[in-house]
Amino acid sequence: MLIYKLLKLLGWVLSPFIIIILYITNLFTPIKLGILVPDRVGNFAVTTELHLRRLQLGLVDRKVFYLFVYDPRYVANTFLLSLFKRKVKAIGSVVLEASISRVKPILSYLGLFYDFNTKCVEFYEFNNASVSLGFTAEEKQVGIETLKAMGINYPDQQFICLFSRDSAYLKKTYPQKDWSYHDFRNLDIDVFESSVKYLIDSGYYVIRVGSIVEKPMSFSHSKLIDYPYTDFRSEFMDVFLSAHCKFILGTESGGTDLAILFDVPQLIVNNSIVGRAPWGRNGLYIPLRLKEKSSVSPLPYYECLKRAYDHCDNGLAMESQGIEHIQNTPDEILRVTQEMLNKLEGRFSYTEEDASLLKRYYSEFWVHTFSKDVKNPIGIDYLREYKNLFLKEAESL
Repeated sequence: MLIYKLLKLLGWVLSPFIIIILYITNLFTPIKLGILVPDRVGNFAVTTELHLRRLQLGLVDRKVFYLFVYDPRYVANTFLLSLFKRKVKAIGSVVLEASISRVKPILSYLGLFYDFNTKCVEFYEFNNASVSLGFTAEEKQVGIETLKAMGINYPDQQFICLFSRDSAYLKKTYPQKDWSYHDFRNLDIDVFESSVKYLIDSGYYVIRVGSIVEKPMSFSHSKLIDYPYTDFRSEFMDVFLSAHCKFILGTESGGTDLAILFDVPQLIVNNSIVGRAPWGRNGLYIPLRLKEKSSVSPLPYYECLKRAYDHCDNGLAMESQGIEHIQNTPDEILRVTQEMLNKLEGRFSYTEEDASLLKRYYSEFWVHTFSKDVKNPIGIDYLREYKNLFLKEAESL
């Protein structure tokens, strides 16, 4: 719209004055400006919480006054933004966001810009600092009452969240952009059916979460709630459910990233980037596999590292190199789901053989990945089955 173009232009005009004002202010009071990007829930949630945890740990200067701006037109979850605004100083302004973006390189050079960055390896911060966000008593009551209306008498009855990435959200929210390069990260929701049945049989409710999804689950049960298709779905409940579930099961995406904010364990399946693992508390994962189109056998993961596939999140680029992705099977997902629940309920322990295998996995494979400092383990059944893809001399085990 014309009005927003004019506001951005005004921001560009004002940008030199912003530099001068900040520079003078910094002479008396240390100050840094940053840009929040709340248009995508996952990135916004993780990077902002990471800043707060680094403040707790003294990894960023606590004496600095941090002021953040954002474009108020693009907010994926307004309730999550309101939670963060209880902890950080943030201003929604098209003019200021355009102005700061315009002079970001200069502000960075002057040491006046704060960069929200994550390398997806921040295990230390999320395992050594406490949760920054919290709900008011009134908000907690609303969440509990909504769960009751859904048929769950929380906290006496526990639930697990389920999320599977598909293309529906991005296609509807950003129809002008082609997102097909990320399609390899998608996973059909029905692949989780056997895991859902297991969790229900174990006494839990399962809530399939997401705001805009491609299709409902084919499987139905009184203890399975396909939340996106209910009248209970709201931005508030999107956050509340992630904060109060036993754990979240799903694919890596913004839908599972919310759990990290509240130290809720993640079980990530079909992990799409070689050498990446969930970095929150008590995480567990299994990766997808890669293969050359000309071969029937999957590529060893250590070979993927040699080819730098651990830094490629573009499925179309991989396809152009003759590489295909092999998604996790329902049985693989079920077995790691069983491991996760057994761990959280205190019924799991590694055998001596498994502990030895996991030790070799860390020392011979994981140490060469960019996530080497992330200590959340891979599913042990998956490692047993595909140890030859991780370890060059697995036959000696």
